[in-house]
Amino acid sequence: MSTTNEFQGPKSGKRYLVLAMSRISSDHQKDSALDDQNHSYRSKLDRELGPDTYDVEMVSYRGSGQYIDSKEYLAAVDLIDSGKFDFVVCEDLSRIVRRAAVLLFIEQCLDKSTHVISFNDGVDTRRKGWQTTAYLAAMRHDLYVLDTVERVTRTAASQFDRGGVLGCPIYGYIKPPGAKKETDIQKDPQAQPIYDMIFTMLEQGASFSVVADKLNEMNVPVGPSVR
Repeated sequence: MSTTNEFQGPKSGKRYLVLAMSRISSDHQKDSALDDQNHSYRSKLDRELGPDTYDVEMVSYRGSGQYIDSKEYLAAVDLIDSGKFDFVVCEDLSRIVRRAAVLLFIEQCLDKSTHVISFNDGVDTRRKGWQTTAYLAAMRHDLYVLDTVERVTRTAASQFDRGGVLGCPIYGYIKPPGAKKETDIQKDPQAQPIYDMIFTMLEQGASFSVVADKLNEMNVPVGPSVR
């Protein structure tokens, strides 16, 4: 990776050109979170470069930072390859892309004489020692993801064991509006005679295919979650 820290002002000789990277991952996050990131960038750039000294091009999108083939990330790569940008700025490095890919992205930026500033990570490639900070930040963000996955899995498993996860009801059960756990599920009294018939046929030696044919013959409906 390049280690240059040289900085000689705007490439255009007039105003800095900045590429700002904004990303949100979850479908539960509001689009306004992207606007908040972009507004924050302008405030920080005013302090970093000076008001009215720069122009910003935004790459803002919703999606996982795990994918290096997303159209938005690939678009950012192409923009850097143009060589016209003075800076790439981001809230943290994971807003660009995760894992080692972000370090390769920084290398590409420096090869094009484009410096990278990650405000929350304290990474600024104009300053000595940025490499260590960037490596540690990339690793930390990846560990956050692993920790979140483990926490979500733990919570789901615990709720499932305690009947707090509502599965897809089968025929003979009713899911009332607003039901959120298995204890909210109710039996359909109209299905009781059908179940009695099924078990009677099986106890008398009928095969499952024979039982299925009988149910189809009677036009017994499938469960609400079955196609």
